[in-house]
Amino acid sequence: MPISKEQLRCIIGENIRQERLVRDLTIDELSELLDLTPSFLGLIERGSRGTTPLCLLKISEVLGLPIDHFFRHNQKQGNDKHTNLRNKLYALAGGFSERELCLIVLIAQNIHQTYHK
Repeated sequence: MPISKEQLRCIIGENIRQERLVRDLTIDELSELLDLTPSFLGLIERGSRGTTPLCLLKISEVLGLPIDHFFRHNQKQGNDKHTNLRNKLYALAGGFSERELCLIVLIAQNIHQTYHK
């Protein structure tokens, strides 16, 4: 039986919410990174509103996931703390300028050299 538009909106919304939570981001933080209002993002996450392909592409880029990830039903979510922190850093980096990203890379390299000799 084919999936309905309503079911698809709920699957996409739930997957966005799960990925936001995995990255320990509030709805306000993610909506800021996406340049959306928190209330609109909440509607998308609850499946009450659909989203455009362009908006979904932006969500996939900010969260660092392929766009088809959001169409998958019953996703297994990693809850390992290290993965969650890495995902949060990746999501936050989506809002940084190139200069800020270069600075973060330098800091990460210094940390790595200091603690992994």
